[in-house]
Amino acid sequence: GVALSADGLRIPTLTVAAGRDRAVPAAVVRRIADYYSSAPVPTDLRTYPESGHWLLDDAGSATLYRDLADWIEASVAAGIAVP
Repeated sequence: GVALSADGLRIPTLTVAAGRDRAVPAAVVRRIADYYSSAPVPTDLRTYPESGHWLLDDAGSATLYRDLADWIEASVAAGIAVP
């Protein structure tokens, strides 16, 4: 694996969890997001309770894409991400 310390993060980080993910349970993703929360840059967690592991092609993927676009736009507007 890749060793990554939270204090080494230099870009805003969005962590995404799926409630019906059997490969990487949402509880594990929440622990990762908690770990990242001490980073010197903004970190966020979004959870999609009805989605499974393959969020990109899930029935609720339109919501994920909309949320991701909103998150990127907000990061850019806040000056914490470069467009």
